[in-house]
Amino acid sequence: MPAINNPIVLAKIQSFLAPTVAVHLHTYAEVGSTNVEAKTFARTSQTNEIQAFIAEQQSAGYGRSGRKFYSPEGTGIYMSLLLPMARIADFNVGLFTTGAAVSVVDALQVSFPKTVFQLKWVNDIYVNRQKCCGILAEHFMAAGRDYVVLGIGINVTTANFPADIARKAGGIQTEGGAVDRNRIVADVLSAFWRMYPTYQNGGHLAKYRDLFMLKDCTVRLTVGNDSVVGTALTVADDGGLVIETTDGTIRTFRSGEVTKVNF
Repeated sequence: MPAINNPIVLAKIQSFLAPTVAVHLHTYAEVGSTNVEAKTFARTSQTNEIQAFIAEQQSAGYGRSGRKFYSPEGTGIYMSLLLPMARIADFNVGLFTTGAAVSVVDALQVSFPKTVFQLKWVNDIYVNRQKCCGILAEHFMAAGRDYVVLGIGINVTTANFPADIARKAGGIQTEGGAVDRNRIVADVLSAFWRMYPTYQNGGHLAKYRDLFMLKDCTVRLTVGNDSVVGTALTVADDGGLVIETTDGTIRTFRSGEVTKVNF
């Protein structure tokens, strides 16, 4: 029996949020991309406050390198957080993205306490070696000030994926029971709110390393037009990926994408 979802409703999300979570919510039946909605809002409002944009479905959701993120109606969570930056020079992307990944896992474990979540560097969340969540952080400028938009796409009960990603992607719960996506959205916002003020101290890294699914695996890391093959060892204190390359050199990478893993 397929899992049962309820619709995304702003008032229900608010009912699960503590008053201390000072995030302004925007909900939509459908958008092209919640990241694009966030950027448009920043350019027109010049806001100084954190905003969250949540859609029931996306027609043009995207992830790394502009790749399409499958976003069907009624089965997933598609949301973006708009974060005004007082000083972009103080922004640590490695610690921020690893912290965001851990906070999303913390939130998902509330609704799915028996599910084993794992992290693929830097911020993809996996269940049963299938990707169930993608996270994308983008820096941009609007009206002369800096913003970061954090896009989060979660396959909550999604089961029928396009053929080109059907083997790689999966839903967290595809059979049986009811799932309250409004509660999950609120839990994600709450977990992020707890993490964000102190992410630069790296307190989340111990849990990230516990969830790190690439440890001791042979990986190929693509960095621009180059690629590196080696054994993934751990995650550095700044969120970088530590790899022992095939010539025995140990290197730390702070950007790039793991494009192949041999488990």
